[in-house]
Amino acid sequence: MDIKEYIKILTKNTLFIIALTIIGAAIAFSSTRFLKSGYQNERFYFLIISQNENLENSQRLDPTNITDTAVSILNSPDFINEMAINTLSIDAKKLAPQVIKLTLTSKDPELSKNSQDPIVDKFNRKLTSFVPASSLKLESVGSPNQSYQNMLNNKVLAVFGAIIGFLASVVIIYVVRYLKL
Repeated sequence: MDIKEYIKILTKNTLFIIALTIIGAAIAFSSTRFLKSGYQNERFYFLIISQNENLENSQRLDPTNITDTAVSILNSPDFINEMAINTLSIDAKKLAPQVIKLTLTSKDPELSKNSQDPIVDKFNRKLTSFVPASSLKLESVGSPNQSYQNMLNNKVLAVFGAIIGFLASVVIIYVVRYLKL
């Protein structure tokens, strides 16, 4: 095939190429609505478990299970609503047994930075009320981080989506042409 045939095939399928390019751009542009953006502040915490030595083995707390429970509580909508900060998003992830990464996202950099300690204090009180026989506490590992802005540019993503849509349409056209479907 020479270049004239390639151009002829592309011009014949111009509408398909334009449609897939627009669909790709629209999907990429709208995907930014589903991603968290704003100022983020991350801090790592160690879950300290102090247990009474007189407890039997069946009553002892397993650090892995307690860490999973702690992450679930931190991510629960009820706990977030108790904090009464509507503009703040809380994301907790378990990194290892007894190690939790707490990420706060907000439109205000000071809010994401200054809310870490009150959230952890409230959480520590809540944990103590759940398991009174043991002392559970989240303790910060390292110093507080600076807030950083996490934001995707939807115009750049739209261009990227349009390019992907265009390339996908060209590949589809030539695969159909090659296989003569």
